[in-house]
Amino acid sequence: MYRRDGATFAVSGQWLVLSEPIQECAPPLFGPGLWKTLSNGTPPRRVFEIPSWTALGGQPGEGGQAELGPVPLATLLGWALAVRGGAVPAGWQPPAADVVRSWLPPGALTMRARGYVRQTEVILEPARWALRLPILPRLAEDLSEPRRRALEELSVEAQHRWGMVRTRMPGSPCGALEAEVDLTGAPHSEPLFLAGVDVLRHLFAWLAETAEALGDPSLAIVCLAPGGASPTTLTERIL
Repeated sequence: MYRRDGATFAVSGQWLVLSEPIQECAPPLFGPGLWKTLSNGTPPRRVFEIPSWTALGGQPGEGGQAELGPVPLATLLGWALAVRGGAVPAGWQPPAADVVRSWLPPGALTMRARGYVRQTEVILEPARWALRLPILPRLAEDLSEPRRRALEELSVEAQHRWGMVRTRMPGSPCGALEAEVDLTGAPHSEPLFLAGVDVLRHLFAWLAETAEALGDPSLAIVCLAPGGASPTTLTERIL
């Protein structure tokens, strides 16, 4: 384990993880890059998770160039530290749209799981590069409070379970349940981009059916009705 400016760096399975305690003046939850909050520890912490197979030892190459292979580890760590405070690195730009399209196999952005289909959006803006997946594009206005709480717990668990991914909780201004992988500030890397696509695919397969059931008021779920059982968490009743 290595430490720098209060942040620790360690290898955890197939992930390279930077971690730091949550400060009182922490940057916005959905700032640039992969920083996210994990509340399943004591104390809660912020982490930045990089797939180890996208990293290559050595010195950074020429900045801003599209990369077909792994990226030097120093470059990836530099990205994490550069966006740590919530700002986009000066002079950074996302890759060109035609380059990103060339990386994608046919149908890669279409997520399918147990009959449910969602389309992943690639966001390429002057100061943003991200993947966004609508799990529930719109929450029902008459969704009960127990169902909303269960969806919140489900989205939190998804964020804990899957590296790179951040989830937007039900009740957010967009009124939806979404997952995203934010590559803002990152080197232009095909392996890193495709890792984000793959993580979203696995996340969708894991939670799509449960999220749909919770988000459908017409589908009766006895344990979420008044007088239902009270296990440790709401999501334990249905997962």
